[in-house]
Amino acid sequence: MTRGYGVSLAALAVALLGPGAQAQTAGNGVDILSGFRRIWIPGQTYDTGSPTALGAPLLLRNIQIVAERARERTQAQEIAAYDDDRRNQSYSVIDGLGPLTRAYLAGSGATTTIPAFDATTSRVQYVDQGTGAGVTTSPLGKVVQLVNAFRTNASTGPAKDAYSYPRPWRQSLNGQSLGFVVPPSLGPERSPTPATDGGFPSGHTNAAYLSALALAYAVPQRFQELLTRASELGDNRIEAGMHSPTDVIGGRVLATAFAIRALNDPANAALLGEAFAQAQRYLSQACGGPLERCAHAPVDPATDRFSDYARDKAAYTARLTYGLPPVGPTDRPPVVPVGAEALLATRFPYLTAAQRRDVIATTELPSGGFLDNGLGYDRINLFAAADGYGALDGTVTVTMDAARGGFSAYDVWRNDIGGAGGLV
Repeated sequence: MTRGYGVSLAALAVALLGPGAQAQTAGNGVDILSGFRRIWIPGQTYDTGSPTALGAPLLLRNIQIVAERARERTQAQEIAAYDDDRRNQSYSVIDGLGPLTRAYLAGSGATTTIPAFDATTSRVQYVDQGTGAGVTTSPLGKVVQLVNAFRTNASTGPAKDAYSYPRPWRQSLNGQSLGFVVPPSLGPERSPTPATDGGFPSGHTNAAYLSALALAYAVPQRFQELLTRASELGDNRIEAGMHSPTDVIGGRVLATAFAIRALNDPANAALLGEAFAQAQRYLSQACGGPLERCAHAPVDPATDRFSDYARDKAAYTARLTYGLPPVGPTDRPPVVPVGAEALLATRFPYLTAAQRRDVIATTELPSGGFLDNGLGYDRINLFAAADGYGALDGTVTVTMDAARGGFSAYDVWRNDIGGAGGLV
């Protein structure tokens, strides 16, 4: 089956992912996050875990950040945290599409049933009965299916059970209970069963990144903005007092691993091509012009909250670590997980799979983070990777094709590229 791109959709996915991409084995996330055991020793019960000597200073700062944020929280921040707590995460990240949001909502049938913030939120536990990313029979149904595929078998539950790290509001700081960090509006959401309600990793953050990465694959013209929206949702989990920075970082790292698995799953090969083609066609028709232009049309910041590149980059970068100190050597060589190049397949369709791996390697975080277990998932910085190579260590040959349009015809790399190599 072909769709106006002169190539079968399954072949399109193979071309984008690269023939050398290897499928990831299914995992429950416990091994992906094994670095957490360097700073935290799970107990036999939910309330008997303890920090390691190495992790004690980091985990103290981790909780201090939550308390500081709670004391400084404005009503606007509380409302944003409430919305991101209650709405389906697949729905919440849609506004990362900016000027394309309205068209996506119309074409996907995405809805939420969470009412506007008011006095009842502190008394009523509202549950979102909307359609999340949308309806699979809609004009953007393949994109909706892709979001759903990313989120399938991608639960944080096993890791929460394994690490048994408590939510912030169940902890104390300097002898004071941190129950105050959850605002009244989210009081109804506090679980009465702590044994089955661990904090690490954040499930909301995991779901937000998975949804955003699926949308970013289908609409790479909003790649960085969608990532920033996912990072904002994760940050709002701290604002809500429901999670700490380590929880949020864990959610992002786990989502990265799950997304790589989904992108390299042969069962998703045809869907990847179909979703990309469908999104590009529908949204360009809806906006009446090239998607590259429509995706960044000059708009009021109220319409596109992520139109400021510098602000997005600063926010996303800060949320990668929250300033938590390294706990290991910071000078180890880059490590790129098998199949990670697929994350950039539609963002850099003109690069080979090996070149996309090099982009990830030259833009990743230093080693030594608290989740660094040698697998590399925690070191991936997709915002920076979306700006191209961080360094050229040899001669890099790039072949672009204006006839294919999109990024294959024109692209901008915004990193300050180092290295002794060059570009041909």
